[in-house]
Amino acid sequence: MSNTIGLIFSKDRAMQLQACIESFYLHCKDADSVDMAVLYKVSDQRHRRQYDILKNRFTSVTFVEENNFRSQALSLLDGYEYVLFLVDDNMFIKPFTVNLAMNCLKIHGDAIGFSLRVGKNTTYSYARDVLQNLPVFQSLGGMAMKYNWTCQEYDFKYPLEVSSSIYRVADIRPLLVQTDFNGPNELEDAMAQNTKLYQKPRPSLLCYEYSVAFCNPVNIVQQTIKNRYGTVNNYTVDQLADLFDRSESIDVTKYKDFIPNSTHHEVQLYFRKNALAEQQQSMTIAHNVKDDTLNTNTTEKPQFSLLMSNYNNEKYIDYAIESILNQTFTNWELIIVDDCSTDRSLAVIERYLGDRRIKLVRHQTNGGCIEAVKTGIANVTSGIFGIIDSDDALSPDAVEVMYSHHIDKPDCGLIYSQFHICHEDMSVRKAGFCEPIPDGITNVDLDAVSHFKTFKLSHYLRTAGFDLDNVLAEDKDITYRMEEVTKLHFVN
Repeated sequence: MSNTIGLIFSKDRAMQLQACIESFYLHCKDADSVDMAVLYKVSDQRHRRQYDILKNRFTSVTFVEENNFRSQALSLLDGYEYVLFLVDDNMFIKPFTVNLAMNCLKIHGDAIGFSLRVGKNTTYSYARDVLQNLPVFQSLGGMAMKYNWTCQEYDFKYPLEVSSSIYRVADIRPLLVQTDFNGPNELEDAMAQNTKLYQKPRPSLLCYEYSVAFCNPVNIVQQTIKNRYGTVNNYTVDQLADLFDRSESIDVTKYKDFIPNSTHHEVQLYFRKNALAEQQQSMTIAHNVKDDTLNTNTTEKPQFSLLMSNYNNEKYIDYAIESILNQTFTNWELIIVDDCSTDRSLAVIERYLGDRRIKLVRHQTNGGCIEAVKTGIANVTSGIFGIIDSDDALSPDAVEVMYSHHIDKPDCGLIYSQFHICHEDMSVRKAGFCEPIPDGITNVDLDAVSHFKTFKLSHYLRTAGFDLDNVLAEDKDITYRMEEVTKLHFVN
């Protein structure tokens, strides 16, 4: 158990919640040190189903459906030293670490908390629709700053809030125990009304030099407090729910290094096809397998996804597909993305589509191998995926071995194996170059990672993913990105 909980409040906004979580994992460099939890409320079965999809997507996040907000919120804080309060329209935009905030709070006992959304850039108060003066900041090093909140105005005099600030639980919990509230807005209002209790013992607030997070107030789901929202960009809850059902998600990479001028800043939403949202049908996917010897439950969700990009590889693709059909591990799905082949590849692939575990996705225009891989990742329905080229072949136990290592090593997001370079008749010509990476160095130093690369989806989504502009070394690039957010493991 971590000493920090990230507690997100959400209602009927699965689309915005997934963007909050995804952007957190993208930018928080020590995300593994935080236990993430979502306390959510739904108004109907449609929204409940959408949160169920996110539960299956973010398996490391605890989801709690609200039935008694106050008691559940207090219970979730039990056992933790620090809490990072978040709401579902929070968006993270710059690299940060929670440990820096906690260390600053340990050193500066006069600070009430550490805000992730105020900084030198927040010169405007969206809530009041007025410009605001900056405080006199004291630099603490490591891009952290400190100021006296008791003599400020607007956002800078609002030290207690639930939209991306970190507090000591020992400071906050006694106030909550003595306060009545029945939702996030009532909770924040109760905290704000009691800031006077902290003026003398905790007159300082900590923050980064520039905001690493902000709120995007494009809609509203509560009627308790008349907050300002949607003055420029207004996306209704129903509109976003419709997009979620069509497997659209907010592309959080578009907001990297964005500089908001306020703690709340309306921005246009950019969407991408199924970058994170699990397609509804994947919850009840059927495995109508021809081979009667396969012992698979026809309503069971696949445990392992295999991605295969193809362009004009009719010579070898049947061998690649057959090697997957011959796996000892049978609860898989194979997603083949054809990038506008002009040979007979499609005819070969179509011979195998009677096996419902095999899916074909066809690009309308040729986008290249990396775009095909990203399309495949966008369509996976399991939490683990591996990449196999259409001129590769897997040994019969490859998926079984790699899957077992993923289960045994939950902290390893990229697990890779050895490979062999073969002649056309599949006789081995020479062994590959893969090997373990010793402690103290990285794959940048050793260059030891290649086929068969397998990923935990939740760890992969903490990165910006495969780079479409890196057409010559995308394999190396993704390993470097993964090393920044997770551990790597070698299977010989």
